[in-house]
Amino acid sequence: MSKENNIVSPFSLPSLLAFAINISLVIIVVLDNPKSYAHRLFSLVISCFALWNVADIIVINSSTLEIAAIGAMIIVVVFLFASTFFLLLSFSFPLSIHSRFDRFPIRPLFLILPLIFSLLSGTQVFQPIELQRFEAIDVNFYFVNISGGILNGAMYATIVANIVWGIGNLLFQLKSSKERKQRLQIIFILFGTIGFALLIISLNAGRENHNIYFFASRALFVSISLFFAFVVLGNRLLILRRIGKQGIAYSFITALVFGFYLIIIKNIAEVFGERFKITSLLFEILVIIILSFVFRPLVNRVESLIEHIFSQNIFRYRQKFIRFSREAFQLSSMADFTQAVTVFLKEALMLSRAEILIDPDGSGQFRGVNNSKNILSNDGAIPIFSTGGQKLFEVTDVLQTCSVVDRQYLQNYVGGYVIPLHADKGVMGILVTGQTVSGKDYTTEETEFLTIFSNSISVVVERNVLMEKVRADEIRAAQMEKLAALGRLTAGIAHEFRNPLNIIATSAQTILRNPEAVEIHKETGKYILEETNRLSNTVDAFLQFAKPHSPIWETIHLEEIFNSVIRSLQPRSIEKNITIVKKISSSSIEIVTSPHHLEHSIINLGLNAIEAMSNSGTLTIMAQHKNENTIIIAIHDDGPGIPLEYHHKIFDPFFTTKKIGTGLGLSIVYMMIHSIKGIVTFTSDNTGTIFSIELPIDGSKQ
Repeated sequence: MSKENNIVSPFSLPSLLAFAINISLVIIVVLDNPKSYAHRLFSLVISCFALWNVADIIVINSSTLEIAAIGAMIIVVVFLFASTFFLLLSFSFPLSIHSRFDRFPIRPLFLILPLIFSLLSGTQVFQPIELQRFEAIDVNFYFVNISGGILNGAMYATIVANIVWGIGNLLFQLKSSKERKQRLQIIFILFGTIGFALLIISLNAGRENHNIYFFASRALFVSISLFFAFVVLGNRLLILRRIGKQGIAYSFITALVFGFYLIIIKNIAEVFGERFKITSLLFEILVIIILSFVFRPLVNRVESLIEHIFSQNIFRYRQKFIRFSREAFQLSSMADFTQAVTVFLKEALMLSRAEILIDPDGSGQFRGVNNSKNILSNDGAIPIFSTGGQKLFEVTDVLQTCSVVDRQYLQNYVGGYVIPLHADKGVMGILVTGQTVSGKDYTTEETEFLTIFSNSISVVVERNVLMEKVRADEIRAAQMEKLAALGRLTAGIAHEFRNPLNIIATSAQTILRNPEAVEIHKETGKYILEETNRLSNTVDAFLQFAKPHSPIWETIHLEEIFNSVIRSLQPRSIEKNITIVKKISSSSIEIVTSPHHLEHSIINLGLNAIEAMSNSGTLTIMAQHKNENTIIIAIHDDGPGIPLEYHHKIFDPFFTTKKIGTGLGLSIVYMMIHSIKGIVTFTSDNTGTIFSIELPIDGSKQ
């Protein structure tokens, strides 16, 4: 084939494509984890295949068989070192078989024979690769030459021995491995090694048919590269941390697009050179640079479109997660939050099931929030409790080490993951996900999303657990307060009822002892009636305190309420020579309130004020606007005031300083004013006491 214009043969395009894929994979694997021994070895294996692609290009595009011999020598080096690197890899990946052959001082010894055979082949001592000319399409091709002598046989025996030894190591690992991920990795390596070895042998056996042999070898190069891309980037082999299969697909396509533009730019540069009769390499480079700047915005636009196409899942997850965060992260109820999480995961990742289990008290028992019968225990067998960080564990791996009880629960989640939800104090909860609805494995994006998602909800789970504890403590405290209030109520009832009952009992005994004494009967009956009325009033006060009437909203004039209050207080005030003064800023003050509640409250406060004063004094009832929406009613007496030590419990039920009384009056006032949307406060010193009632103009709208 003519090479006058340095045109690359179209038959070498499969090798070019395979080389681009392989060299990209080498860069990805090495940069992903440069310190990993397995990553370095695997990148060397792929590098050997990339060299094979280069050798194939050299052979096909060589004008003579002598030049093609350079490519043949590279192929020999590829076969030797690829089999050696594969053997070294089989000692320690994915499991270490702890062989003495995998020790660092011994590893270089495996490279001695490949080096010797490579040197001998390069100096033409023997020819393990035979070159021929495919005249039909005017290209060179090659095939394995096993029968070319003892050295040929020894070299191929070394290659076969390395491969067989490596396969034996992998079979030993497969037998020893208990983790599903590791077993899948071993199976893929075995499948690839044995499968491609058989293909190469079969291909070489049919070399007499040049058409089949040549074109089948083209397909083989691309197949090997695509297989490497699948097992590596699909996370079937190496767990890459920085890039996934969609990332490499995006890289490949953008590289092809950019290459396409480079071809166009180079052709334009050649046209310019021919047009202006300039053959300078510097001029051609200058034109290429200028055209690159011109085409770059278009390339960037195409790349961004490709990125959007290949990152649709990421964008979709991101949008759903943002929407979920706005809605669900505001839920403080653990039951509501876990329900929202499971619904979201089922919809976003198309999962069959998902559940959150929590351990709020640190007992080691993780229970389902919405179904407490679902339990996972921290018995030391499940590995998630002994590891830190947000890590995903396959359910099939956990099943091999967990207890029988846990296994019964996890059987329903085979194909999914167990994800610990770490908090400051350890594992606060567990997220368990089932398999996808389609039954397919999780994609790289889905597992990465689960890791990020579980890390985010860990914070919310911890917050909600703490809030649930606070609520539980508040409920217990409220319950204790209710019990304490019930105790005080019981004591108050007993206290208020004991004296009247004693008087009634004594009176009854007096009547029985003096059955004929009419005058004694009359006097004693009077005591019985008084104490009975007292008991009745006490019962009314208790009922009013325990079950106050609901407000009935009416529009009233405050002056009418004040006049009614004064009429009710007047008999008692006249008895004690106390003057009642009414002060109101406007006779037309109207409010919407419950007349019964307001009037009863002011009367109670007025009676207390009268009782607090001596046999003379002034009781002032006043009202004024605080603002356009609020009024203040004040009841002011000039009595001795309330002692400071009683201020904090003045509104407590059953608290009283009087010898006679239930101690419920101010408590009832407080409840009544509160029910009509008001606030009651007081100030007191040795010059008197002021009780203030702050009310809205329209309580029905509050």
